[in-house]
Amino acid sequence: MIPRYTARPTTSSAPSTREPEDWRMEAACLGVDPESVGFHDDGLRGTAKERQVAAAKALCATCDVATACLEFALAAEGRANSGRYGIFGGLDGDERGLLSQQRRAARTTAVAS
Repeated sequence: MIPRYTARPTTSSAPSTREPEDWRMEAACLGVDPESVGFHDDGLRGTAKERQVAAAKALCATCDVATACLEFALAAEGRANSGRYGIFGGLDGDERGLLSQQRRAARTTAVAS
C-alpha cells in the first residue's frame, strides 16, 4: 500500500499564468544536490538507501508543488529517461507504479459502471 499523499494548500488565490513546468522553480528541492538527499536512489542499499529516501520524502513533504511533481512523474512513466527511479512528489518508483495501477483500475471500474 502506498502512503496517503495530501497536497499542501497554496498561498496564492490568483489564477495561474505559468507554463506547465514552471512549478519546478517553486520546488523545495530546487538547488539541492539530488545525490546528497536521495532523490535518485539507484545504487544505494540497506540503511544508506533508507536514510536518503527518507530525507528526500521529508523534503517533498514540505513542498508546495509536490502534487505537480508527482503528476509530472506519473505522466512521464514508460517513456525513455522518464525518471522511473528516485523520488518524485514524495513517492518512489514502486509507489508511483502502484498509484498508476490503482488509478487505471478506478477508471476501468468507473467506465464499467
